[in-house]
Amino acid sequence: MGKPQASSPEKDQILERYTRLSHHSAQLRHRLDNSASTTPSPYSSPQQTHPTFPPYPSPVNSPTPTSDSTEDEALLYEVDNQIKTTLTELLNCESVKHDKTFRAWVQSKLMDAEHELKQQRRRRSITANETMRAFGGGVHYGNEPATLTLRTAV
Repeated sequence: MGKPQASSPEKDQILERYTRLSHHSAQLRHRLDNSASTTPSPYSSPQQTHPTFPPYPSPVNSPTPTSDSTEDEALLYEVDNQIKTTLTELLNCESVKHDKTFRAWVQSKLMDAEHELKQQRRRRSITANETMRAFGGGVHYGNEPATLTLRTAV
């Protein structure tokens, strides 16, 4: 085993990609915060450890997501997935494997990214459930595989 490198072109390139993606993610969060001016956005605190959601959200008080905010949410999820992939790639660089301090920093950022993705999936699930309730549908479980039914007004 040779002397650990302080830096490598591969590490620098991946770190630059991570920086760009992080900046893009922050911009999207800011835009989502500004689009949801009537209620506090769950995107305003990306480091928040326990998001607070009302037990039974009311569609009447919830702002209707615009097409732009829905697209931004989907884009944010994709960017955060790219951040996770980039950090994993960085973790596998030889120069990072030999630098315990930097490796610990990358691992911490990777755990933050995974936590954020989990929160985003939870928010998407809650939004989907609210939408189903608003349209009077539901998911029915029995001996059969889960089926989705929508009730229509007559």
